[in-house]
Amino acid sequence: MVDSPVGVKKRRGGDQSERRKGAEAFSSTVETHEELLEIKEILKTSVGVTFNTNVMRIALNMQEERIASLLIAYYKTKMDEEMILRAVKTGQIDFL
Repeated sequence: MVDSPVGVKKRRGGDQSERRKGAEAFSSTVETHEELLEIKEILKTSVGVTFNTNVMRIALNMQEERIASLLIAYYKTKMDEEMILRAVKTGQIDFL
């Protein structure tokens, strides 16, 4: 950001269209209901276990016990002893 003479902040580097093209190259969105269902089914398979487990760890670290509960209830995850002990120590045992 650069201060302009009138006090309005301007961005450096490229115009809007150049930045938009770069963002489009790296952004992926779910555009149809079928795509969402496909992702949901992938997360229910063994391929999604690592991803689901990592999301669950992040949720617990952020004190989001309900999200962790939903992940465990509807998706395959891996629980290790460390996760269980940490949940007990922090009082997040409802999700178990």
